[in-house]
Amino acid sequence: MTQSAAQQVLEDKGLETGKVTEEKSETVEPGSVVSQDPVVGTEVTAGSSVDLVVAAGAELVTVPDVVGRSKDTALQLLAREQLQVSVTEAPSETMAAGNVVSQSPKAGQQVPVDTEVGIIVSTGPQQKNVSVPNLVGLTESAAIQKLGEVGLQAETFEEYSQTVPAGTVIGQVPPAGASVAQGTQVGVIVSQGPSISEIETIEVPNVVGKTLADATAILQDVGLEVTSLKADGTGKPANQVVYQTPAAGEATPLGSQVVVIISSGS
Repeated sequence: MTQSAAQQVLEDKGLETGKVTEEKSETVEPGSVVSQDPVVGTEVTAGSSVDLVVAAGAELVTVPDVVGRSKDTALQLLAREQLQVSVTEAPSETMAAGNVVSQSPKAGQQVPVDTEVGIIVSTGPQQKNVSVPNLVGLTESAAIQKLGEVGLQAETFEEYSQTVPAGTVIGQVPPAGASVAQGTQVGVIVSQGPSISEIETIEVPNVVGKTLADATAILQDVGLEVTSLKADGTGKPANQVVYQTPAAGEATPLGSQVVVIISSGS
């Protein structure tokens, strides 16, 4: 095996890399393991060290300790030692966003120049979803306050209603009970009261499951306007419509707004 692969195998088995020495070899590629001590099959206690003899020819460097460092600092330290880097991002409850959570190979190991060091960079605590509260029947200000209490944002829209007093919420997207990430915008449809004049109405087509582009084309083709909001944590592909209001089949004035919530893909 290459030295880095051998060290990873030892680490995976709960063993440490001991002394690493070099010797010339006519049969083994430079940077690969020529021999080991203890030899394969020897029973040892967990955490024991295994010495490696590596074929000479590959320049060895010591892996720096980058855990807890910022991503930029880690990249600079590893580049200084002529090491390659692969970066993976993952949530962490203990490490600040942008800092290195772990690295492989570990700090202090000797590896050939150009060995790839994998680092995991924190994206901060994992975002928790919240349940969208029921806003229908509340005043606009009360709805905004209720959303703020659970970490959601409000985007208000007005719509005529023959039955609901002006200033009262008559609809929302996503609907009550939907699970979304904190910070998601919730569309709040507020009554304008009865329309002043007779308005031509149209039946709203169903665009849930469509892409935003397709949904926009369908709605505009029948004389309706479109407003879109993004929601995290839906589990649906990016740019797919997951909710709409007015709902499919409802009658709405020609030229009025249809609010669609599209998935952010997360």
